[in-house]
Amino acid sequence: MPRTPGLLLCLLALLAAPRGRAQSLDTAAINHAMATSGAWVEGVYLITLPRPDLRVRVGDLHLAPGQLDSLVTFTGSRGQAAVMGDLCLRLNEITPVIARLRAHGLDVTGVHNHFLNEAPRLMFVHFTGHGAETALARAVMDAYAATATPAFLRHRPRPAAPAAVAPAWVAAVERALGRHGAWGEGLLDVDIAHADQPTLPDYWKSTALLFQSAGAGQVAATGDLAVAAAEVNPVLSALTAHGFQILALHNHMLNERPRLFFIHFWKVAPPLQLCAGLQAALAAVHSRLP
Repeated sequence: MPRTPGLLLCLLALLAAPRGRAQSLDTAAINHAMATSGAWVEGVYLITLPRPDLRVRVGDLHLAPGQLDSLVTFTGSRGQAAVMGDLCLRLNEITPVIARLRAHGLDVTGVHNHFLNEAPRLMFVHFTGHGAETALARAVMDAYAATATPAFLRHRPRPAAPAAVAPAWVAAVERALGRHGAWGEGLLDVDIAHADQPTLPDYWKSTALLFQSAGAGQVAATGDLAVAAAEVNPVLSALTAHGFQILALHNHMLNERPRLFFIHFWKVAPPLQLCAGLQAALAAVHSRLP
């Protein structure tokens, strides 16, 4: 896959294609190359690569497995696909994974943390590229193979957890935010697309609000807020005023216009207190209405 200076323009052209054409991606070939299956979510074909070898805690709280997933998304058309995603890595895996991504011509767009004071320490490597979907999928899997995830588990989706009734706080959070989320494996995920960047699929420009039980009526909130450059500091002010810990401010893409940045946050508190702070932060963001 040759690297080109006009990668962003190629990606935007692919993303602007009619939905029917985007759906012509050879998803069966992607599934075969990655030895798992994905699903269409918010305009992208999403593959989830778990890290079943990791058990990570922040203080006394063990993070839900979904917080540690590597996410790989595809869009475009058959033979002319774009890939974008991030890989969850331990510190000693970062350089070998990047070396393999670059060897396959994929561009690295960010290396950053999603948490603070977690054990073991993790970093996330964001990447993008374009070409034939099978070649892209194989390139990502070659990089993923440089992690310590046991080989016999690398290519398997995480087994579905037994269906569980969502705790009462899940509905309370959804009502307070005025948004429905996805509940599973102890994690509530509420996604909110930014209204800018009309050519990007929602998945690539969405705020992700993640909630999990922390015991004693408390809930841990984390995730990242997608914000335009002018929104960065108003959002930081709103979060810090409501007692949120700021974990990171970073980019997921290169050379996109207008720029989008992602603010990671953390707080453990009663659910409605969390929602009040997040609503204050979201008030400073040009979000897509529900």
